Amino acid sequence: IQMVCTDNIITNIGLTESAKRDTDEVSTSLTHNSIGTGSTTPTVSDTDLVTEDTGGSYARLAYASAGQRKVVNQTSKFGVLWTDALVSAVPISITESGVHWASSGSSNIHARVTFTTFSMTTGDLFVTQINELHQNG
Repeated sequence: IQMVCTDNIITNIGLTESAKRDTDEVSTSLTHNSIGTGSTTPTVSDTDLVTEDTGGSYARLAYASAGQRKVVNQTSKFGVLWTDALVSAVPISITESGVHWASSGSSNIHARVTFTTFSMTTGDLFVTQINELHQNG
């Protein structure tokens, strides 16, 4: 068992998309999770994962079918369960994850996080949960 807790970054494009949702300019919602192997520190100017795992049978996972999204008080929680069948190939060194408002494509990442390498091998499970705390400064 490996558990890592670290801060994530809400990207500038993610904040802009959220503001547009609040003003009814777009009808998007945060629907998908991604994983990758990039380890560059997240920044607000990120527009995608650095190295999203996109080979083989991989596709971003929908929170509706592979996890859940919930609001608890002022915190949005986004979590999914990845199995070895959902990545491009094992072994894989997972080091980043993201929250997206689209099932594919670029420039639709709301939040990005990097963490200590999780080395997934055959039979392993990987759970990612990204929390977004809404608070006043």
